[in-house]
Amino acid sequence: MSVLDASEEGREFVRIIMSSAMDIVGEWFETEQVKVALTRFASEELVGPWEKGTGNTMFFVSLMHSWGMGLPVGGSGALSDALAAFIVDNGGTIKVSSAVKSVKVEGNEVKGVVIESDEEIMANRAVVSSVNVKQLFLNMLTAEELPSHFQEKVRRIKPASFSALHQAFALNEAPRYKVGGKVVETLFVEIVPSSVEELSQIFEEYRYGISNTKIPLVVTATLFDPSRAPEGKHTLYLYHYEPYSLKDGGPSEWNEKKQEVADNILETLRQHTTNMGPENILGRWIMSPLDLEQYFPSMQAGDMGHIGQFMTQFFAYRPLPGWGQYRTPLDKLYMCGASTHPGLGVVGGGRAAVQVIMEDLGIDFKKVTAR
Repeated sequence: MSVLDASEEGREFVRIIMSSAMDIVGEWFETEQVKVALTRFASEELVGPWEKGTGNTMFFVSLMHSWGMGLPVGGSGALSDALAAFIVDNGGTIKVSSAVKSVKVEGNEVKGVVIESDEEIMANRAVVSSVNVKQLFLNMLTAEELPSHFQEKVRRIKPASFSALHQAFALNEAPRYKVGGKVVETLFVEIVPSSVEELSQIFEEYRYGISNTKIPLVVTATLFDPSRAPEGKHTLYLYHYEPYSLKDGGPSEWNEKKQEVADNILETLRQHTTNMGPENILGRWIMSPLDLEQYFPSMQAGDMGHIGQFMTQFFAYRPLPGWGQYRTPLDKLYMCGASTHPGLGVVGGGRAAVQVIMEDLGIDFKKVTAR
């Protein structure tokens, strides 16, 4: 921030990222359609577009237009497989189904971890965590091992404003949109209302646990990567924001409401397409916000970004003021992943974290990456 504050352009950039997405589209654009499209995209951080700090997300749109998006052949898991192969090829060991129970601390220094089987894995140089900041400091460490009142600060960290219900489909053919044109060839399609007022109302209702089924994100990856399905067939991801805690019944109500809400989201897609009837659907899978939390323990409260992307939990304040540079209060314990800057998504946060770790270990990052 101090670097940005040294120039007029930098100061304007800081003003923009501290504004809301709604503030910025109101300054830059005139038509309702453009304002709605851009603010809907800005909400991908799982924070409503009136929240201060969402102006930062507006730049992701221009970044994608300038440099495009990466689409791993075979699915997103192909990226994880490539990273895993790199670790193994360089002598690393990967343990699955081996959840960490606690972190071993002596004095102020981390020595290793204990997994659920009670096996101890000792660390020669460092322990690096990518689990939720609350899991690490509230479940795996004790108050006595941390600075005074540190756990209290961690408990105050807020989750995202809403979560999502996700559906995956196996299809005979890709969706055919009634609007026609280039839309039928598009990877991402977001269906949104035509007015800022209506979109704003939807996000406001999420605050109070009120579900909505009218603004789905539709992804047909097989249009660009046919390897994800048998020849001539397609996959479809139907994603929709939803409150984690429903107004009537709380999070557990999703066990009763999941199918009904999912069906209504599918009906919204059917209103905009000509071929999404039962005859085109070969298979279907549904994950509610509650399912998301139960399947991925780090996504507490159904938050895919671990913690909310609010201005008070962003940049150097993520996850906490004073601890936004991947280091922790304990020596040789580091954090990376969605709980740290820049947050959720495949956004290069691990690269930023490893530079800090290498610096502390006396490793020249530029020399290593130049090989």
